[in-house]
Amino acid sequence: DHPKHLTHRRVIRSKGHHTLPNIVGPFFPRDDPGHREYYCASILALLSPWRCIKELRTDLETWEEAF
Repeated sequence: DHPKHLTHRRVIRSKGHHTLPNIVGPFFPRDDPGHREYYCASILALLSPWRCIKELRTDLETWEEAF
């Protein structure tokens, strides 16, 4: 047994399995003036691995600081 067999896993995906998000909607968020917080929150939520919102930013951070 590997020393980390109880805490680590290896996932082998079948050929053709899509692991990237499929963005559905009219647009991908843009970094427009006046909408920086929305842009930063959207990009973090879409492209960063997370399970709980607190993994993306702390209560003391803005979305831009976390980005």
